Amino acid sequence: MKRFIFVAPIILAGCLGGGESTSTGAVDFSYAKPNRLGMYDPRATPAGTFYSWNTETNRLTPIGEVSLTAGTSSQPRNVKGDKLAGFGVEGLPIADLKVLEATIGGEFKTEVKNSIRQQFFNSKTALRDYTRAKKADGATTEDILDLFQPKDEKYRTVIFVAEDRSESATFRVGALETEGTTAAKFKIQLPGQEILTVTADAVSSAGCEKPTGSSGDRPVCFTEVIVYDPYIQENGNLDWRVDDSYSQTALSMALRKL
Repeated sequence: MKRFIFVAPIILAGCLGGGESTSTGAVDFSYAKPNRLGMYDPRATPAGTFYSWNTETNRLTPIGEVSLTAGTSSQPRNVKGDKLAGFGVEGLPIADLKVLEATIGGEFKTEVKNSIRQQFFNSKTALRDYTRAKKADGATTEDILDLFQPKDEKYRTVIFVAEDRSESATFRVGALETEGTTAAKFKIQLPGQEILTVTADAVSSAGCEKPTGSSGDRPVCFTEVIVYDPYIQENGNLDWRVDDSYSQTALSMALRKL
């Protein structure tokens, strides 16, 4: 598998301590999500891998991996797009930054060739089977609740449920020729509540593809997740309901911290 990730130099400009200040950092596209695709995943996370997600601290805790039911693979498809969600900011010399908004201006292009999606199902059944197996191994009910935290509103369960294997996937981000148009803009909130703007205007590229001449399988370039809200049913059993309101930007940031 051939895989490479790009980072683009950025400039942070704003008023720090009453004066103008600039710093350089990098734009990180790991776990960013192009339109009509899953997240760009440099780890090629296997389907069935799941985590406990503290949405308040934005930390993921690995729990384990379960076997899911594989569906029928899609036909090979080509995807072209110009939208991206969930990319991040790395390397800034300021602690505790909060990304308020991240948008692509300028030019962003992604092109994926001969990509086959493998979807996996029965994730809730697999999670229930996991808890039963843990109890059979001696775990108590409290042990299970400590893993999933169903009584705490800030916890979610994130499970990987799809893999996109691509013959090639390429990305390009950069400034348009139009004067003043930059590739990416971020709104950043500092600990003192001051809001700054970060811009990236370097042309960079990244991708994921089979090595030239390789006869092996397509690499997993993109992955997809379901986010569940764990809860206790009226009968006292642990269950999970889909949470579609989660922040893709926050989840992408949490995955990059692993």
